[in-house]
Amino acid sequence: MERQKLRPIVHIHIPKTGGSTFGHRMASALPAEKVWIDQGDIEQTESGSVLKQIASRKMIFASAHITGHALVDEKRFDYVALIRNPVDQIISNLKHIQREPANTLHELSLRLPFEDFFGYCAEWFFNVQARYLVAAHNEPTNFERLLPD
Repeated sequence: MERQKLRPIVHIHIPKTGGSTFGHRMASALPAEKVWIDQGDIEQTESGSVLKQIASRKMIFASAHITGHALVDEKRFDYVALIRNPVDQIISNLKHIQREPANTLHELSLRLPFEDFFGYCAEWFFNVQARYLVAAHNEPTNFERLLPD
């Protein structure tokens, strides 16, 4: 099949899954002017303009963290995402937090025993990969609509 008939590929970069390496390897194999990478997250509030830019420039590949419900009803692209063994992903995420003093959970992660930390912060770690994929493609729930931005 000719490349012109294929839709652009959007890589949904789920944190701590090897997505940076994947995105850069893909980008290095494609013409630079046809790749959208390392240009920030695609956020729900501005997704329309970012995705329109990707489509209008006839990109082949885009890679970004997708936050919120940015891809609801978006049919112009094909999607790819890497997932990782959930336990390995949780450990990698914890180590990242412990290395990053600017992270909201940094101090807490260093001061609390492992079990207590995860007891207090479970929603930051568990089912992250599934939540990334589900949230990107689905309308917000009624509960989510009530939460502040």
